[in-house]
Amino acid sequence: MDKDQLKLLSDTVAKADNATIANPHIDSVKTVEGVAKVNVTYSLNGKNVNDSLTINKDGSKFLLFPNWKISSPLLKTITVSVPNAVESLSVNGVDVTAKNAEKSDSGAWTLRVYPGSYKVSIGKSGYVTSGITMVRTNADSDAADLKIMPTAKLKEDLSKAVNAKLDECAKSTDYAPEGCPFGFDLYDEDYYRNFAWSISVYPKLSDIDLERRISTIRGSLRTTAPTSPSTAASASGMASSASRLTMRTDAG
Repeated sequence: MDKDQLKLLSDTVAKADNATIANPHIDSVKTVEGVAKVNVTYSLNGKNVNDSLTINKDGSKFLLFPNWKISSPLLKTITVSVPNAVESLSVNGVDVTAKNAEKSDSGAWTLRVYPGSYKVSIGKSGYVTSGITMVRTNADSDAADLKIMPTAKLKEDLSKAVNAKLDECAKSTDYAPEGCPFGFDLYDEDYYRNFAWSISVYPKLSDIDLERRISTIRGSLRTTAPTSPSTAASASGMASSASRLTMRTDAG
């Protein structure tokens, strides 16, 4: 196991309120050829849990008293599903990244932990936030689907980035600026030229999809451009063009 994946096996994680197990006791011990299987019972969130660990002999004291070493500890996993835009999680106040987990292509983070209860949320970020989800190592509650939401800062910065892109598009004199969300369909491209675009109404972002690393942003905009035949940029006739805006950006 990669040592980075052992980050949550620490006293710091266990210091959270009601994080650890209660009432542990040994039910039975069975030893075969120096290896002992220890069956234990403990309670977690008011439920009794039966579990086991393995210990083996590791030398002795004074040639009389054997030393025992845990070879298979009470090691569990919790799984948290999050969009790929998420770069870190907070687990009982400890920040972890993808290198501290086994991460699947679907966005599921599998984390190594001791038996207990874990409060999971998004790690420190100026762009995304989430509520706190409780995950326990009981068999019926060891997985969670964490929902994330954009912050006001993300919406503000995306609006600035979108508007800057639109301003750049508006500098074009083409009838259909490449890579831009507006343009005209022309029958004869040579008949119309030297368009002068302007953004009369900037889009208001109505939806930010954070389910993918590259997120979809939806809104609407209004542009103006010359409609009469012209060989110069200062055409006299102007038309208003409204369109839906869909842009894609890196949400991470």
